[in-house]
Amino acid sequence: MNFLEVYGPKIIIKQYNLSTNEFVGIPRVVNAGEGKNAFTYSRNDIRELIPPQFDEGITVDSIKSNEVNFTMKQADDNVRVLEYNVELLNKLTGDVDKSFNSLSLPLDKPFDEYRQYKITGLLPKTPYLLRVFAADSMYNRSSQDIEFTTEGATLRSITAPAAVSASNGSPKTATGLGLPIKVTLVTDGGNVETSVNWDLSGVSYDPAIKTVQTFSVPGTVTLLSGVDNPNNVPLTTSINVTVLAAGERSINLDKSQYMKGEAITLSYYGAASNGKDWVGIYRTGAVPPGAGASINWKYLSPGNGRVSLTSGLAPGIYDALFLLNDGYTVVDRKTFEVVQP
Repeated sequence: MNFLEVYGPKIIIKQYNLSTNEFVGIPRVVNAGEGKNAFTYSRNDIRELIPPQFDEGITVDSIKSNEVNFTMKQADDNVRVLEYNVELLNKLTGDVDKSFNSLSLPLDKPFDEYRQYKITGLLPKTPYLLRVFAADSMYNRSSQDIEFTTEGATLRSITAPAAVSASNGSPKTATGLGLPIKVTLVTDGGNVETSVNWDLSGVSYDPAIKTVQTFSVPGTVTLLSGVDNPNNVPLTTSINVTVLAAGERSINLDKSQYMKGEAITLSYYGAASNGKDWVGIYRTGAVPPGAGASINWKYLSPGNGRVSLTSGLAPGIYDALFLLNDGYTVVDRKTFEVVQP
């Protein structure tokens, strides 16, 4: 979808991706000319400047240790409200921890006067500022805020990360082997992610060996502020690693769960030199080509690398498949989940 901003003879064209709810690419500027026959927005060459107005505040419906549910009444505007930009600011760090866009859809019938949203993946016992911007078709904006603090949580367990594979000769480092930087804490209030420190000092892996190597790497998990551990759950985990033999192929996802609209990013190893190996997204368990066309796909550059696939996936369980030479021979498959923000 394209959006136009008109400033006298100058027109700015912006591209908007409805799947990811974000502006993409670089805006294009077109000069419509000068003189009495040139295009202008109005006779007086004046751009509409009145921003949308909220006549009701945000209502927080529920708060847990890792999520918030809220309702807002859509803003009014003298032209038309186009979209909402939602930001969640962590007041301890000053960072925007979560953000997303939501179209107003003013022509829907019946019109959805009230909108309900859920934001997950929050930190326990953390103060947040929730800010919602309303933008009209001329991109005039107004905003409203509300503050809240998430509840605390009690640690129940730590989820061991899925096994990973690495290309032959990978460095003996966490980064070189593609080990995840976060693991999942299971709490009574839901799951939250935290950092992990991997210890390779005692691991018997030799990058010079050309045959396959399999080993386990221990890690120490960081207990988040706001998560209590009265049951003394050990703050340790481990991950199984397979370093492929020379010439083998594999893929690794950067995580196992993605928000709706979030790009699916993965690392791959051993793609063919002809550039025709590819990765495809399918419903979990699907066996191509009988399962039909992939939902999304991308060719892989030769050797090792990383790719991101723009995700318009509905919430559900999916598989990322590594397929060979423009065909349907599957050499690796990884499962992931898409959840509603």
